[in-house]
Amino acid sequence: MTVLQKRWLAAVSLLIPALSLFVYPFFPINEARYTTGFPLRFLTHHGAEPPESRMVLLDPDYLTSHASINPLLYLLGAGIIWITGFFIVNAWNFRRRGKGEGSSDQAT
Repeated sequence: MTVLQKRWLAAVSLLIPALSLFVYPFFPINEARYTTGFPLRFLTHHGAEPPESRMVLLDPDYLTSHASINPLLYLLGAGIIWITGFFIVNAWNFRRRGKGEGSSDQAT
């Protein structure tokens, strides 16, 4: 795995959980709490109903008064994505190397 691939994978691993807040649905915990996030649910909304617009998640007042973020779950989720991506990238590199070596053997 190259340095560029490691950096790209780290950036993607941190972005996917953050961007999931805008597309992943809220799940009810009880009557006054909802949670969201991917792959682990790290943002909890405290209120009767989840917010109507996802753009409210960008408001600092909303985040301090109606929501709580669990940074440990966020980092664990990013770690899960990183580990999954690590195996996918290594399998892809192994496959590409195998094809490269196989094609040169056939040419000689």
